[in-house]
Amino acid sequence: MVGPNCLGVVNSEPAVRLDASFARGGLAEGEVGVVTQSGGIAIALLEQLRRLGPGVSTLVSTGDKYDVSGNDLLHWWEQDHHVRQLTTP
Repeated sequence: MVGPNCLGVVNSEPAVRLDASFARGGLAEGEVGVVTQSGGIAIALLEQLRRLGPGVSTLVSTGDKYDVSGNDLLHWWEQDHHVRQLTTP
């Protein structure tokens, strides 16, 4: 469980196509995993990634990190062959 106080979770993998976030616009499918505590920073990163072109596989805004942290996501993404690059502010 992410949050509270977070932007949400997005997964662009075709078999999943989950957008449980407050972010505007969809994500282009890609290989980048994004994790950030701040929803505002997540939105800024998404805008830059859209402008620069690399698609996003997964975006997670952890918010107040009640249950899931960036460390948890690193372990998860290590096993996910869809994520080949990571970014975090």
